[in-house]
Amino acid sequence: MTAQCHEIVRHADLVMTEHPAWRATSDGYVRIFDLIDSGRIMVIVSDGHAKAQRQLPGEANLVCDLYTLQADTCQDASELARALTSQGTVGRFRTTNLWEALGTAVCFRQDVPVPTHAYHFLCLMYGEQVPLPRGGYYLMFPTPDIIVELSPSHLASCGIGAVADVLIAAADVYARCSESWNASSPGVLVSALQTITGVDSEVAATAIADWSGDFAFYTYANTRMRTLAATAAPKTTWPRTQTEFSRRWRHLANGELSTLTALMLAWGWRQHRSAGR
Repeated sequence: MTAQCHEIVRHADLVMTEHPAWRATSDGYVRIFDLIDSGRIMVIVSDGHAKAQRQLPGEANLVCDLYTLQADTCQDASELARALTSQGTVGRFRTTNLWEALGTAVCFRQDVPVPTHAYHFLCLMYGEQVPLPRGGYYLMFPTPDIIVELSPSHLASCGIGAVADVLIAAADVYARCSESWNASSPGVLVSALQTITGVDSEVAATAIADWSGDFAFYTYANTRMRTLAATAAPKTTWPRTQTEFSRRWRHLANGELSTLTALMLAWGWRQHRSAGR
């Protein structure tokens, strides 16, 4: 990788680095993405701006989606609209590697999420180490070929024993289906991923939202989203049940479900980061 950096996101007020693959360094948050041309690119996010350490070829699949709250979104929820609008335009890089999106979604499933440090330890033990320009290494997420050869006890020693069986099953199926899956649409993949033992609709939806940038696939009425909405707009009366919240959220989105959901998650990430967690 060359030392020259090229700014690649010029229209975002904030670039999210909520994915555990982003690593804190003295230069900012760093992430290395696999590209469709079998190359890689390192992206550095500092003070909300993103730079890359090589020019992207025309066929590269690195995408930073931009999310901006539209004027006709949240029309009858002004308190929430103010909270989300205060962020400006939010950028978020898609995870370019479908396996990484799936494996990460398995590790951070809502019912038994693994600690972030355990995820990083897994990468340290079994992921590829890529040298960084200023020294040190970036730790890639382990490939499915590596994961499928591990035993549950190996993964338990990294602190992710609770999801070991599911992660191994996911690696096994992905290794056999990767070619067809990578050529499939997000909607088809949400169903396909659920054929993996232990991968439920929420894990599948999380993976596909991460990979496609379309957060309309995300399970937007889960406990996390309902908690974030209530925290961002505490004076607003929110539905208590998942079904009722889902209906209200779609109404508020007014056709911009992906944007509204992504901005809500961005707001939660900012609160988490500002609290030093």
